Amino acid sequence: MGTHVHRIDLCARDFEFVKEPLVHAVQLLERHQPERDPALVGDDADPDLGLVQPPDRARHPVNQSDVGCPSEILSGWGTGVDGAVTVEEHPAGCRVRLWRNPDGSANYSAGPTSPACPAPVIISKTPLRISFVGGGTDLPDFAEQHGGAVVSTAIDKWVHVIAAPRFEGDLRISYSRTEIVETARDVEHELVREALRVTGLPRGLEVVTLADVPSRGTGLGSSSAVLVGLLAALYAYQGIFRSPAQLAEEAARTEIEVLGKPIGRQDQYAAAVGGFNLIEFVRGGGVRTEPIVAPPGTLAALHRSLLLFYTGRQRSAADVLSGQRDAIIDGTATAALQQMRDLAYEMRDALGAGHADAIGDLLHRNWELKRSLAAGITDSTVDRWYQTALATGATGGKLLGAGAGGFLLLCAPTDRHAALRAALADLREVPFHFAARGTQITLFEPTSQL
Repeated sequence: MGTHVHRIDLCARDFEFVKEPLVHAVQLLERHQPERDPALVGDDADPDLGLVQPPDRARHPVNQSDVGCPSEILSGWGTGVDGAVTVEEHPAGCRVRLWRNPDGSANYSAGPTSPACPAPVIISKTPLRISFVGGGTDLPDFAEQHGGAVVSTAIDKWVHVIAAPRFEGDLRISYSRTEIVETARDVEHELVREALRVTGLPRGLEVVTLADVPSRGTGLGSSSAVLVGLLAALYAYQGIFRSPAQLAEEAARTEIEVLGKPIGRQDQYAAAVGGFNLIEFVRGGGVRTEPIVAPPGTLAALHRSLLLFYTGRQRSAADVLSGQRDAIIDGTATAALQQMRDLAYEMRDALGAGHADAIGDLLHRNWELKRSLAAGITDSTVDRWYQTALATGATGGKLLGAGAGGFLLLCAPTDRHAALRAALADLREVPFHFAARGTQITLFEPTSQL
């Protein structure tokens, strides 16, 4: 049985946001009387039991007519929190505690509220990533049938998320614009809205996201990094630990299943786990992350050979990937994706043998395969930049991410770097380093209890 407890201060209208079945559970729990001890209530609870409505909450009447049993409630409750879950209503409501039994059945109890823990200020720090080869083989339509693999590394470009209590009790969300809304269901930023839903925090917060590079359409996995960072910060805000794999899976499920994005799962794992890895997508849905093991100096030599340029273009990855997904479904992209998947293993083996100078050719072969997958991945301008790079001494390269814009990665001997910078002077070079760590909490600062 897990020991995590999820404690939230809510008013009745907020329960519906967390999940509609949860308000039914609250409505079914027994009426709290100050002189009585908390009572354990089972699946055969009296259907007439109700929830005390404090006077200032009278505008939110309790309807007893539509109530599900606890097992139905928990099976439909999608927060992903393990173990016990506590919800408190103030100032004179009840505490609701729900949990799963070892056999999978559900139980819950009701009792008086207890003082909420002082809310902390949290900052999470989550890396962006560079994907070298195999990108696109993580798309579910391909990976679930054929298996996929990518080689990628986290880099020292970061997404920071700040979560802090908000005195006014509503929500203030700051990114490229600022939203002030009553509850999380009203938030327009879909990643923030869904992160608040998944972690069960509908109101009473300031949430700020900051990114080192443009946070949309750059090919560095920024959207998934934002969501992983949000989940890490919002869970930490409640004192709940989530492992990198758990954060990656919840972020992937949210983006793919809830938001319906036609993406895969490499970005979430790269952001959550960090480091330089082979990430495998197993038939049937599993994910394995294997660190690249190489002789001393190999990864440093690879880093010295790389140049990263910003094209100035931002595009929707979903728009580009939709075409790739269609090509997977109709079978026209299958052969190319299988070869791209195999390049991930070639790159792992090359680095393992200390052959950093072989990576440029692998990047070039991957790019030639990728540009054949669907229309819109490249265009005449991108092709001109790439051909100029090859003519100036690059051994290979690619547009990062889905394609069509964002960042251009090139591999070349170091004595050709100056010439490449001059030949691509209309692009902005962005220095970077590999990053060993994935998402992390850099500040956990509880407010004073005095």
